[in-house]
Amino acid sequence: MKTLSNNNFKLASDFLKTHGRKLDYAMYQYFFEGRPSDQAILELESYQNSDGGFGKCLEPDFRLAESSPMATSVALGLAVDLGLDKNHQLVKNAMTYYQNTLDREFLYWFQTPKEIDLVPRAPWWSFDSSHGGKEGGDAWANPSAEILAQMIYFEGIDPSTLAKLCAKAEKELGNCGEPIEMHSLLCFLKLYNLSDFKNSKNWTDKLVNQSQKNITTTEKDWEGYGLRPHWVIDSPAHFLYSHFEDAIERSLDFEINAQTNEGAWYPFWSWGEPSPHWDQAKIEWASFLTLKMLRVLKNFNRIQE
Repeated sequence: MKTLSNNNFKLASDFLKTHGRKLDYAMYQYFFEGRPSDQAILELESYQNSDGGFGKCLEPDFRLAESSPMATSVALGLAVDLGLDKNHQLVKNAMTYYQNTLDREFLYWFQTPKEIDLVPRAPWWSFDSSHGGKEGGDAWANPSAEILAQMIYFEGIDPSTLAKLCAKAEKELGNCGEPIEMHSLLCFLKLYNLSDFKNSKNWTDKLVNQSQKNITTTEKDWEGYGLRPHWVIDSPAHFLYSHFEDAIERSLDFEINAQTNEGAWYPFWSWGEPSPHWDQAKIEWASFLTLKMLRVLKNFNRIQE
C-alpha cells in the first residue's frame, strides 16, 4: 500500500498555491491547514451571479459567465463541504435560483442556458434545444437529482414540490438505461447520500448494482476516461466501500503514481482540438483534481505522517 510522501504532498500544496484557482487553494487551507472557512466562502461567492446562480467558468469545460443549474450544482456541492447551512446568504440566493429555474410542468432543471453555444466549451457541451431532461431517465438525473439533493439538504423547497420531485426521482431511477450513464449515476448517488432514500432497500440495491457496472476496477481502465473508484468512494465510511475495497485501494496506489513532477493531477480527458481555452480549463481542472485527490488520500490515511 503506497502513501503520498511528505515531499510529494508539498509539491501538490505548492502547485495549488502557485497555479491553482484561488478557490481551490483557499479550500486546501481550510481542509489541511486549519484555516477558517471564510476565505474559501469568499472565493466561492466570487462565482455567484446576481440571480443567485453560479457561472464565471466555475465548471471549467464551458467558459460561461452566465448562471447555469450545472455550475450552481457544483458550487452547492462545495458549500456542503464547507459546512454552510440554509441561513447563509450564498445558499439562500442559490435556492432562489433553483426555484426560479425549475420546470414545474416536467419537474426538471435544464443543464445550461442557450448562451453556452456562444462561448468556448468542450465539444460535449451545448444547449439542449430538445430539452431532453424532461424526457426522464438518465437525461433527467444530471443535474436534477443532484439539485434535488441540495435542496433537501438546505431545506430550500416547499413540501408539496418536494414530494413531487421525490416521486419523480423514484420513477426516473427506474427509467434509466442499462447501465445508468455514469454522470447520472453520480447524481443519483448524491441524492441517495443526502436524503431519506438511503433508507430504501430498493435504492440501495439498485445503486450497488449500477455502481458495479460503472466503476472501473483495472489499471487499463484508469488510463482512459471512466468512473474511477475514488470519484464515488471518497472515504472508507462510504456505503459502497465494502463492495470495492480492493479496487479502491489499488486505484489509490495508481493515483499516487500518476502525480506529475510538478505535484498535480491533470484531467484524463481533453477537448480534442488544441485551444488556448482548453489550456486554461486544463489548469483549472488540475487545480480541482489535485485538491480532490489530496482530500481522498487524507480520508484513506494515504498521506505520510
